Amino acid sequence: MTELTTSICRIESADTHIIRHRILRPNQDLSDSIYPLDDAPQTLHAGCFMAGDLVGIASVFNELKIKDASVQGTKIASDQEPPPEWRLRGLAVVQTARGMGVGRLLINAVIDHASLYQKDGTIWCKVRLDAIDYLHKYGFEASGAVFENESLGPHRIMSRDLPG
Repeated sequence: MTELTTSICRIESADTHIIRHRILRPNQDLSDSIYPLDDAPQTLHAGCFMAGDLVGIASVFNELKIKDASVQGTKIASDQEPPPEWRLRGLAVVQTARGMGVGRLLINAVIDHASLYQKDGTIWCKVRLDAIDYLHKYGFEASGAVFENESLGPHRIMSRDLPG
């Protein structure tokens, strides 16, 4: 059996759009896969490559969690102090690469990135109900009530502390 080479690296925001659309937003326009903070200076888009193919993506943004989960997060002006919260968004792995540790590598990459900037902060995300158990394995805890997220169905907020 041949072992596939897996690598995680920074990718451009545009490189995330096709996988975001295909896996996370298939019933929406491709333009809905472009997020407001995609090009912010501290944003990281991580890509996982296997045998040269992009098989997974995750993004992390310096973004405050807001109490009303149905509203998008807030954008921080460049002259303000960065908030102590980071948002994991757009975690997606193509079907053929699931169960191979790609998600774990991507989650670790975004946590490591956020930790470079913020030692005492948290990382949070809006999670589809079927992904709660998966993120729980990586220290994320669900909070608040279930809510409808756009046309994507029921979600919950999950968060965890960044390693200090």
